[in-house]
Amino acid sequence: MERGVRCLRGATSRSPGRIACGLMVAASLSSLAWGEDLPGRAVHGQRPTFSARVVSLLEEKRSLAALHVEVPYQELGFRKEESGGMVAEFDLIVLVLLDDRQVAGDLYSERIHVDGRAELYGRQARYTRELLLPLAPGCYRIEVALSEPCSGHEGRLALGVCLEPVFPGQLRLAPLLLGECGLEGRVADLFFDPRIQTEFVDPQGPLCVYTELFHPDSRPEEIELHWSLTREIGGGELLREGTAHFSAGGQATALGWSIDLDDLWLETYRVDAVVSADGRRARGSATFGLLVESDAALARFFRESLDALACVAPAEEVQQLRMAAPAERRAAWEAFWHRRDPTPETAENDFKAEFFDRLRYANAQFGGTRPGWQTDRGRIYVTHGEPDLIDRRTFRIEGPPVEVWHYDRLGLRFVFVDRTGYGEYTLVADRW
Repeated sequence: MERGVRCLRGATSRSPGRIACGLMVAASLSSLAWGEDLPGRAVHGQRPTFSARVVSLLEEKRSLAALHVEVPYQELGFRKEESGGMVAEFDLIVLVLLDDRQVAGDLYSERIHVDGRAELYGRQARYTRELLLPLAPGCYRIEVALSEPCSGHEGRLALGVCLEPVFPGQLRLAPLLLGECGLEGRVADLFFDPRIQTEFVDPQGPLCVYTELFHPDSRPEEIELHWSLTREIGGGELLREGTAHFSAGGQATALGWSIDLDDLWLETYRVDAVVSADGRRARGSATFGLLVESDAALARFFRESLDALACVAPAEEVQQLRMAAPAERRAAWEAFWHRRDPTPETAENDFKAEFFDRLRYANAQFGGTRPGWQTDRGRIYVTHGEPDLIDRRTFRIEGPPVEVWHYDRLGLRFVFVDRTGYGEYTLVADRW
């Protein structure tokens, strides 16, 4: 069975999954907007699954678009080789478009070999492709496609990035990057460092933010940076803020600071920075997903954690966890996941990883005024995974928009209706 598809209530193993394959990418998709109207990061959530992100990077005399594509090995269609081991082959296609005109792009034919199935799992078992694209100022559409000819699977997504022109005396702030503390180097180099991420699972210690301020025509006496951390969902609650001062370097100054995560939990957060120098300002922001299972996080969010577990556990078992004394919560929490681990001999608990993958996806796709997993669509997704088919009936003369989720393998069908017109779909029936 495939990851994101089976029902977690009866899951016994984490499955190899999905990937993109065999397609020709069209030079233009008119249904999607250009540049600033497209996301800088996207995940192809249905078969095939892969992710990509792009940012504009700065150097003293030019701007670059940095593209990062990532595919976990377990999503690829590996086959056994007669000589031993396993191999997966696929094509990665990248097109860069400006006003419907292709200005850059390439096709990369990839072949990945592993010695055995054990190498397909783990957080480091993944394919990545990193590209630095020197481009003139403008807003670009970047199309990324994955094609696996052997299986006939294919998938594509579109990203947007804008490279701004440089004016004399202008302050420019590089993208905010987040990762482990203690990293060194230019932002253009750190962007491709695997320790720089947008999703963090139980990080050991604080996160650090890295950026650079470009001031090529002047050397400010002092640089002041004010930063804030807010919750993306539910009105942007302010959680942290601080101010730091830096001495200017030559044409660019490296900036960095740390963010304590002790009492944060599974949500999406936003970091904002405002940098001031010589009466001028530059701004930047970044979002990141987080799952922290520290004692402080469990103490603050224990109730929310148990509410989420209700999607995949019997009510009696969740109630037993609720009744656990504060001193016993950590042990009870660990025992809950251990009982469901399909491969206890390995370091990773596949059931637990699958569950939190689904929570993060639900938050990203269905969140708004509340976390996505608390919505009707989010709860169904967390419980049963990705539908086999989604029938979207957005424009209906006879009524409000409808989504029908088909789980043919489970014999289930769910109907959601958006009565408000603001994307708040509610479950109205379990059959159509």
